[in-house]
Amino acid sequence: MSIEWGKVENKKDKDHKVRGSTLLEMRARMEALEKEVTSLGGKIEGMKVTVETTTNEKDKNIKNLVDEKNKLQTSLEGKVSQLEQKNRELASGLEAARQEARTKAAEADGIKKENDDLKKKLDYLELELQSRDFDFFKKYIKEKSARAAKTFEQKPAP
Repeated sequence: MSIEWGKVENKKDKDHKVRGSTLLEMRARMEALEKEVTSLGGKIEGMKVTVETTTNEKDKNIKNLVDEKNKLQTSLEGKVSQLEQKNRELASGLEAARQEARTKAAEADGIKKENDDLKKKLDYLELELQSRDFDFFKKYIKEKSARAAKTFEQKPAP
């Protein structure tokens, strides 16, 4: 005979006839369910500990990774800063070298122009010297001829 649960629910305050075997079955089921609840509670507690341990480990790993990332980022920022400074120095040196090259090119142009002017002057002076030498040579020949002619004229013929 099973318990008629509908009657029990309708008449909660009234006594109902129940066989002893049914009550013993119910008690056995309750004890089994209590053991299962206790077992599940233990499993749940074990899972909580596992989850907490895993969470703590993951939190430590995350913290370590964040710390490592921050160190790397700081190091990288320092290196980037050094490279940027080096780049600025090199750019400044390059600009100074370019400016010096422009200055030297301007000086070279000036020296070349001066050299060209001096060559022209030298050419002019050489031409003038050659002209004077030729004039001197002509004058010298004339004088020599004139002396020879005088000497020839003054000597009696034999």
